[in-house]
Amino acid sequence: MAVPFVVAQVRTLLAPFVLRRLKSQVLQQLAPKTTEEVYLLPGPSQKALYDSILRRHIERQRARLASTSEGEGNPSQDNPQARATHLGWKRQGWMR
Repeated sequence: MAVPFVVAQVRTLLAPFVLRRLKSQVLQQLAPKTTEEVYLLPGPSQKALYDSILRRHIERQRARLASTSEGEGNPSQDNPQARATHLGWKRQGWMR
């Protein structure tokens, strides 16, 4: 095919214009890295979205805490095997 020939021809044409150097070769010539932190206040729509997500998360956590305090779905009150599975020990092979 003609594709390898075309690629070789393009490389030959571009070779004088492409300078490939390693980072270690040019590191001394680079300006020092600068970091700038800019703090912005959220806009009205961003604040509304954040507040709704935060409210939903708080409601879920309160519901979860209420259910675990009543003993529903709390593996620590079940047998040790269930507690170990809940804590992820069984998956790690710590409890057989």
